[in-house]
Amino acid sequence: MGVLLKRGITGFYEKNGLYLNEVDFREFRRICYLLQNVTDFKIKGTVSMECASYFSAEFYDGNRRIYFLLNKYCNVGGFTDNLIFGDKIFIDIDFNGNYLNECEIVPAVVLNSAFSETTHDLSKCELEQIEYWKPFSVGNIIFNEWD
Repeated sequence: MGVLLKRGITGFYEKNGLYLNEVDFREFRRICYLLQNVTDFKIKGTVSMECASYFSAEFYDGNRRIYFLLNKYCNVGGFTDNLIFGDKIFIDIDFNGNYLNECEIVPAVVLNSAFSETTHDLSKCELEQIEYWKPFSVGNIIFNEWD
């Protein structure tokens, strides 16, 4: 997997630092429809939040609701069953033996791990945001609502 927390993944960057290109919302929607084809979940809607580092899509399989999150700055995604501000617990879903090449789906065990357990290439500016917001997991750093 390499370094998951790449410089810029939080959406914050130094004034003259590296700025990552945002993932296009249309590309996110395309990935959502591909996910629908390789899982038992059906898409209910997609959202682009202005103050978030991610796009989200709601899926439903008749029994439970889940959310697919895709980071806007690095092509990494994950799943959760809630969108509680800064308090997301990440889950894995069954791809029915299929694989999605369009983005890196990060396992829940990695997303739910504490920040201190990870290696990173984050900028000073991003580390200051982490110190301020105090996210409890890697996933809440990647998929944040910081302004």
